[in-house]
Amino acid sequence: MELNDAIKQAYEFAPADEIYYDTLQLDNDCFTEPIKVVDSYEELVTNQGTFLPVRFSFKLPEVGSGIRGQMTITVMGVPLSARNIIRVAASQTYVTTVTYRQYLKGDMDPSAYFPVPLSVQKIVENYDGIEFTAVVPDLTALYFPRRLMDTTNLPGARF
Repeated sequence: MELNDAIKQAYEFAPADEIYYDTLQLDNDCFTEPIKVVDSYEELVTNQGTFLPVRFSFKLPEVGSGIRGQMTITVMGVPLSARNIIRVAASQTYVTTVTYRQYLKGDMDPSAYFPVPLSVQKIVENYDGIEFTAVVPDLTALYFPRRLMDTTNLPGARF
């Protein structure tokens, strides 16, 4: 079962009086604080911070062996101040990441989330918004152990 199928099933069996909020958090080293948005008309206050209301659409990436899933996010009506921050981030060499979380109205912790932050590969600015293309990190190409051992990290070693 794909993550998208699981979400569809959860929506189908969810009570009609409960509201689900999809949120995105953009992080970059050149940001003074992360950009947090919720797909809603009202802001959402949670344990992770306050999410500002912005309309966006997305499709969660596919997950599976041999697949490096891709997520396309289209954000409509981005304020000029946020556009300027994103332009600066796009021109820098720092990695921009996107974290997806879903909240149930009244809960302060996420009821669903994508387990790893996605790295943004491409940012396209249109007249009506911004489109981000983010991918699942390539976890198979990491060093093991995670920290590369050399004489700087392990002074007593002989190589």
